[in-house]
Amino acid sequence: MVDISEEIWNEIRSTLEREKCVLFIGQGIYYDQSEIDIENSLKSILINTENPINSLVSHYGEDGFILFKKNKTKKYQAISKIKSFFEQQFPQIENALLKLTQIPFSILITLTYDNLLAKAFNKYGFPYQTDYFYFHKMSNKFFVKPTSDRPLIYNLMGNIEEPDSIVLSHDDFFNYIDSIIKSQEIFNDLKSQLKEAERYIFLGLPYDKWHFQFLLRLLTLNSNDFNDIDKLATFNLNNSNSLKILSEEFKIDFIPYNCIDFIDKLFELCNSNPTHVNSILKIKPESNYTLNSEFENILNNIDLYISTADLTQLFNFSRLLITKNYISEPKVINTVYGLMVRYNLLNEKIRMGILSPENIKIENNELVISILEIIQTIIQK
Repeated sequence: MVDISEEIWNEIRSTLEREKCVLFIGQGIYYDQSEIDIENSLKSILINTENPINSLVSHYGEDGFILFKKNKTKKYQAISKIKSFFEQQFPQIENALLKLTQIPFSILITLTYDNLLAKAFNKYGFPYQTDYFYFHKMSNKFFVKPTSDRPLIYNLMGNIEEPDSIVLSHDDFFNYIDSIIKSQEIFNDLKSQLKEAERYIFLGLPYDKWHFQFLLRLLTLNSNDFNDIDKLATFNLNNSNSLKILSEEFKIDFIPYNCIDFIDKLFELCNSNPTHVNSILKIKPESNYTLNSEFENILNNIDLYISTADLTQLFNFSRLLITKNYISEPKVINTVYGLMVRYNLLNEKIRMGILSPENIKIENNELVISILEIIQTIIQK
């Protein structure tokens, strides 16, 4: 385990400035409102310890995989509970995620299947692209090179908005592996971008779990192509054998920081300071225009946007309603940001050409109805 010298911090800043730094994040950075880690929170939701027959799943393993009951209804109920769980507020990490949106990463790879990071981008109004690996279907063939101005958020283990894509069970994981092996081209574009990086940062990943180490090997991050890339990982691991394997096999340096403290330090590093006069943090879009002017412009045309179901303008209006505190209830705010994530995912699906015109119309109409219910409630007040 190593500490970070001022020289290394400056090198990290330099790689960010040149868009050569990739962030990998896992569930280890997330805590619920009771400050319990997400894995244990999910266990408490899915497993009824007092009356196991009422549990939604048969087993929640130490490796994080779920053994579903044979009853399909129970499985979909469990997935619905998981989705609802990630739709709640996470105040303990919200500030850290918002800081991540301002740090100029061009690629952010998450091993979680939630959209909490995308919601943070939506809250500040930063553009981004989103993609995820779907082991039941062919992946996106139209890769758009990510930049810090429009970074890629990639859900490596699927996305909760597409429940069949998420990897929850051992069967899912083995099908996932089989899909990767049979379709190596799926990762070619992304891996090409990863090879061009100079530094990886790992935050909150399940380093001591067998499937994570297997996944790293499957992605060939231990190959010679990746040996010259510096890798830093925040350290919270008691298994010295796992630490030794990861240090030697993948050339990872573990550092004595918890995830939130590391993000805070990185944010400060990117900001202007005595060493670096100029900030490289991204400026929130709200700082680039007059909010009142845009608000009045949209408000004057709101009837047109409603009648034409212009989702882009309706979501812009919703974000301004939140910024100006017309929408202040946390649950409603979270719903709006969740709808924005669904809208971005819909646009990605349209760009990939994986939806029929009929399905596009259905998903689009569902979003229009949902966001209009919120907007019209506010307007009527």
